[in-house]
Amino acid sequence: ETLLATPEATEFLTAVPQAGRILRPLCRMLGLTPPACLRLPERPRPPHQKPRAEPRAAPPPHPPARPLPAYVRAAVRAWKPKFG
Repeated sequence: ETLLATPEATEFLTAVPQAGRILRPLCRMLGLTPPACLRLPERPRPPHQKPRAEPRAAPPPHPPARPLPAYVRAAVRAWKPKFG
């Protein structure tokens, strides 16, 4: 805490802001309040979003234009789900 309060540390953190990525978590771990030069700027609030519209119902399935091949029909009949 004493080290971070010195003018040299403030000067260093102003010149090398990447050092804050190391010192901010360290201050939190030690229970220190970070000095003003270590505080991050406030993030802008995200813009208000409109509520989403209700999803549309899926259209009913169309019957196939031609019948499925025999091997596909057999595979569908033989298929068993693994779970459930």
